[in-house]
Parts: sequence; structure tokens; C-alpha cells
Amino acid sequence: IRQKIISKLNFFSFIKAITSNPQRSYSMIFIYFISEILLWLVMSPKKRAFLIQSGILVHILKIREIIKGFISTDNNIVIESEINLAQAMAKCLIVVNPKLIDSHVLLDSIAFMTERLLAKEVHHHLLNYEGLLAFTNLSSFDSEIRHKIVMQFSAKHALYDLVHSENADVGTAAIEFIANLSSDQTMQEKLSEAPPAYVKVFVQRLNTCSGAAVNDQRIRFALLSFFANAV
Repeated sequence: IRQKIISKLNFFSFIKAITSNPQRSYSMIFIYFISEILLWLVMSPKKRAFLIQSGILVHILKIREIIKGFISTDNNIVIESEINLAQAMAKCLIVVNPKLIDSHVLLDSIAFMTERLLAKEVHHHLLNYEGLLAFTNLSSFDSEIRHKIVMQFSAKHALYDLVHSENADVGTAAIEFIANLSSDQTMQEKLSEAPPAYVKVFVQRLNTCSGAAVNDQRIRFALLSFFANAV
């Protein structure tokens, strides 16, 4: 019912009206519902293309700025609102060509999704998976974008943990993402100076992949790409 209501009403115009007047006083519960609406809007592939062309990523970041300026006694609702926004952003960036996005918007999007979808304290498999798919897409297009992503990640982000995820799709997506990053010069320097623990794990995974299952084929291709780039 909620999705039908959102689909029928012109909520995107409503959201644009909110972001055009950020100084207005909003309650945190109101902003939370706006984040829910944004997440529902991008769930439709047909609407997603239109929303991306209409600059939805900019509006997501503007709403995030409203949240950052909000003093709330309920930190959970703040976090849940930001997770909704980051997930909506990831759903868009899984399919979009990043070269069509303003570089400042892209940088802010990368930082935001890293914090809310791939940090160590995020244990929701769907959030991890969609975040990884978005980053894999972004890192596939351009060496400059790929370098920006490499510079964004640090020890607090759970790439190594995600490789070992109990969810097979998350583990595969993490390997594919790391394989993409391995063609970056900074990443290669880090690998040569002090190879991270997951390199040994990758060798073991390559030896144990039978290649029969579709998931095994994806992992095998990603691992071979990683070692080709690293060498």
C-alpha cells in the first residue's frame, strides 16, 4: 500500500521543495519518513533512471546535511535515516555511469556510502551487498574514480571481514570489488609493501574453486583479475 501511495503522488517534487529550503525547521521523524520515501522511490528501475537524471543524488546529500545539523536525543532514528539515504544512493550507483555525475557529488557519495554501508559496525548483509555492488560499478569505469575510492578506505572499513562473510553473495561481491581496486597504483604499492591477510586467503580460494557453480565462476574470474593486476 505504501509503495502504491508513493508511486501515485508526486513525492519527488515535495522532496525538492524540502532541499531547496534547508533552513526551515523539520522534526527528525519527518526527515526519517522522507528517507523512507526516497528509498522506496528508487526501488523501481523505471523511476530510478528518471530520478538519477533529475539529480536525486544531490537531494540525498542535501537531506543528509539537514540530518547532520539536527540535534536529536534519539540517535537510532538519525542512523536509520542515514542508512535509508545511503542505501537509496547505492541502488542508483549500481547502475549509473559515474562519469555522468559531478565529481564533488561523487566524492561525497563515496564517503557517505563507505560510512553507512561498509563500516565494520554494519552487519546487515543487504546493505553490505548493495554497497559493494555500487562501489564495484564505480571502480569499473575510470582510474581517477578508482583511486578516490582506494583513498577513502581505511582499516575501519570491513573489506577483509566482508570477504569472510557468512553470506556467499556478500563474500563474492567483496572479492570482485577488491579485484577492481587492485589495478590502482596506490593499492599495488600497499600490496607490495605489506600484503594484507586476504591475499593468502585469495590463493586458498583460487585453489578450492571448482568452477562448476556460477558463483565459483564469478569468484575465479575476480581472483584471477586481482592477481593479474597485483603482479
